[in-house]
Amino acid sequence: MPSFLKKIIGSVYRGWLRPRFSLIQQQRFKLLWTIWGYWPILLIKPIGLKDRIRLILRSMRVDWYVQHAHWPGEIARVVAAIGERKARLGEVVVEAGCWQGGSTIKLSIICDMLGYRLVVFDSFQGVEHVPGDPFSGKYSAALDLVKKNVAMYGQIDVCEFVPGWFSETLAGNTFQHPTQVLYLDCDLAKGTQEVLQGVLPFFVDGGAITSQDYPIKAIKALLDNKDTWRSLGVPTPVLVDRFRQLAIFRFKKHTVPVTAVLALSPLLPTVAVGGQKGFSGSGGVAPYSYSIEADTTGGASIDRTTGLYTAGPTLGSSTVRVTDATLVTVETIVG
Repeated sequence: MPSFLKKIIGSVYRGWLRPRFSLIQQQRFKLLWTIWGYWPILLIKPIGLKDRIRLILRSMRVDWYVQHAHWPGEIARVVAAIGERKARLGEVVVEAGCWQGGSTIKLSIICDMLGYRLVVFDSFQGVEHVPGDPFSGKYSAALDLVKKNVAMYGQIDVCEFVPGWFSETLAGNTFQHPTQVLYLDCDLAKGTQEVLQGVLPFFVDGGAITSQDYPIKAIKALLDNKDTWRSLGVPTPVLVDRFRQLAIFRFKKHTVPVTAVLALSPLLPTVAVGGQKGFSGSGGVAPYSYSIEADTTGGASIDRTTGLYTAGPTLGSSTVRVTDATLVTVETIVG
């Protein structure tokens, strides 16, 4: 689009449209000049042309109905990073920060097409409060709303939602799944570092770290600092692409230690009193066996072979463990 036309549209938008229309209406209006940003999706090779076009059309539907904070050209580059190849055994995509689920929906569609699970971490209470930070408390959306949006417009069957602050869900290295693409939209340097701390030990060689927050000074300083990566035990990645607020980093191949051989899913699920949930192992060396290592529900049980878990008669939690043929184990908490 010619620069003079961009200036005219921008002037009309700021001076006349913004004061008169809701945020979702403004988002629809912006599609007039942002919709072309979806072009990287047309280059995704592992899926056919019809699926690429379908993906763009479904993404545009999200832009029309679900309020979000990204541009088509930003999320399209994340989708293209996921679309480089089909998922290998146990691999996932991680989204850290999802607001109302606009980006989640788009990521879930490409994940479904290529066989990835999408694991979504968010407090669902807004950005964590940090004194003096302008984003504190913003972008709050209930988990039920996010699930409703994803179920309506995306592929919720491939999604796993993990509620809680990043310091609780990721900083303790509890996430034990090989991650191909990480999408960071934390709005805080503190949260960004906590997510990296949890995900990087299990990052796939050749994967992509994408940040929607790169223009935020504290986050840019964190990601550009070699000491950040040194403290996490990995080499400094290379900034390979920039578009508006998005930055994409990659490690040189064969430099990331991948420690997630065995994985257990789902991660940190919630099961009602007396309810059931199926668990499955991946990676490692089959066959797998399942066990309960701790329980406060008054008698939870699990089938050692199939991984079918049954909660006890009282509120509480259980620790479920999978063990592979080499006696490697992975655990998760059932709430």
